[in-house]
Amino acid sequence: MYLEKELDFKFLKKKSNSSFNSEVVMKKYRYSKWMVCSKNFVPLILMVGLFGYGIYGYLIDEHNELYKLLIIVMPFLILSSVIGLQFPSSITVTKEGILFEGFGRKHKYDWSEVKNEMKIKKYDFAGQIYIRIGNPRIFGGRYWISYKMDGYSELLSELINRGARVL
Repeated sequence: MYLEKELDFKFLKKKSNSSFNSEVVMKKYRYSKWMVCSKNFVPLILMVGLFGYGIYGYLIDEHNELYKLLIIVMPFLILSSVIGLQFPSSITVTKEGILFEGFGRKHKYDWSEVKNEMKIKKYDFAGQIYIRIGNPRIFGGRYWISYKMDGYSELLSELINRGARVL
C-alpha cells in the first residue's frame, strides 16, 4: 500500500511500509516571489500601461500611427504573456511528464509526447534558456527559464536526460 505525502511543497514521495523504500516521484522548481514579480507582473503592468497610453493618445490625436499600433499590438502581447506562459513561475517534473505553471494556468506535457520534440537553446549572455516543445504555436510550447530559478542546473540536466536536444 502506497501513501502519498507532500513535504515542503517541493517533493512528493511515495512510501511503502518500509522506511528503506522511498523514491522521489516529483520535483518542483520555483522562482522566488521577487523573481516571479519582476519576470511576470512588471512586464504585464508595462504592457497594460502602453495599451492605456495608446488609447489616450488616439483619443487626442487619431492620426498618429504609433497610437494605433499600440492599440492593436498590446492586447495580443498581453494575451500571449498570460495564456502562453512564456515565463512560468514554477516547473514540476514527474515520471509521467512536465508541468509549467504561471498566472493560475498550467501547461502539461507527457514525456511520451515530447521525447523528441523538446529543444533547449542556451542564452548565456541573457542568463536564460529557451525551451520549445512541439510545433510552433502562438500560445504555448515556448518557455523562458532564468538561471535564477531554484534548482536550475538540476532541471536542465533532467530535461537533457529526458531527451531534450540542446541547440
